[in-house]
Amino acid sequence: IFDPALRDAARQKAEAIYRRRDVTDSVRAAAANMVAAAYQQDEKYADALTWANRSNDLRPSEQTQGLINRLKQLLGN
Repeated sequence: IFDPALRDAARQKAEAIYRRRDVTDSVRAAAANMVAAAYQQDEKYADALTWANRSNDLRPSEQTQGLINRLKQLLGN
């Protein structure tokens, strides 16, 4: 999803959007999902799982639940 050279900056921007309280839950969920994707690409699966759960808490979806399940498998859970 992200160019490795730009991944950290993209993740930080998405985290900043997630923390904003003046945006809708669906926007915050999408931002959390982007953070999860960036961490997954870095093979930081525990961090990715945390952010995928945050996304799913705000806006549950089958796609995000699938990501959560894959991350749990990668972590041996």
